[in-house]
Amino acid sequence: MRRPLAARAGAALAAAAFAGVALAPAAADTAPPDRRCLGFASNEDARSLTVFDACRDAALAEIPVPGRPRGLVVSRDGTRLYVALSDRERQQQGSEDAVLALALPGLAEVGRYDAGSDPEVVDVTPDGTRLFAANEDAGTATATDVASARPLATLVVGIEPEGVAVSPDGRVVYVTAETSSTVTAIDAASLQVVASFLVDPRPRAAAFSPDGRRAFVTAEIGGSVAAVDAVAHRVIGTVALGEDAKPVGVVVSPDGATVYVALGHAGRVAVVDAAALRVRAQVRVGRRPWGLALSRDGRKLYTANGGSGDVSVVDTRSLQVVATVRAAAGTWGVALVP
Repeated sequence: MRRPLAARAGAALAAAAFAGVALAPAAADTAPPDRRCLGFASNEDARSLTVFDACRDAALAEIPVPGRPRGLVVSRDGTRLYVALSDRERQQQGSEDAVLALALPGLAEVGRYDAGSDPEVVDVTPDGTRLFAANEDAGTATATDVASARPLATLVVGIEPEGVAVSPDGRVVYVTAETSSTVTAIDAASLQVVASFLVDPRPRAAAFSPDGRRAFVTAEIGGSVAAVDAVAHRVIGTVALGEDAKPVGVVVSPDGATVYVALGHAGRVAVVDAAALRVRAQVRVGRRPWGLALSRDGRKLYTANGGSGDVSVVDTRSLQVVATVRAAAGTWGVALVP
């Protein structure tokens, strides 16, 4: 379980991130952040993680990782960061295909999980015991026991699965599949598929409301976000987001009232009223926003901008960009300590 990272990303670099080495100029003379202030961005093209202080919204370090990082998530207890890594080779499982587990705050590697071919997005149950990953090339989703690293199940889902979201109560997992335009619902305990339903073309991501009764699924080609009854597993409404919208990442505010949708190449984030299912506003951010994350109080929204290699920080009250965190090439996902 305790295998080292690639040589460049070993313990020395992990320690350096919090010892003033390789820090961004704006953060070089500041104290290491409290664990609760840590944020992370995955840089797909640079094959690295950017570590940033989410209290000061300043970059701390860029750390190489042994693969192409995309989806990432912090466990609910804030002690682990999970990163989905893919090999350069498509259509086959390569040596770099894995989910990497890093301990927080020190970023020491504490696990590397076999999650099948081309794991793209990963999520973990609230109790931290099970890990779910979407395997885009294989058309499957994998479930893994975190403690033992033992694979529990490989489930056939739609064609080219991408998004994975575990419900707040940990009972249901949604997996979106971009080519079949489907969402598959998995019982997280029995590891059985319990439902599958259609949404608009090329669903990318899913997010549950805090009470778990609703889910929201983006459709990149459809230019929309679907509202889903997450108990009955059926679409109850669809919101069109604009002709140039390419919806990808999605998050729901802590009070469940607002849905934020990254619009990809449109360079904006849509702000959607979750009850009325209408767009309240759109906010221009960096180039090609993809992954999204919210601060625990919901007052700041973070967008991973692949085209500009940075993270925009949006004040959710004023709906203005208040900071930009420098990252690296191909910024894909962003995650904060809950």
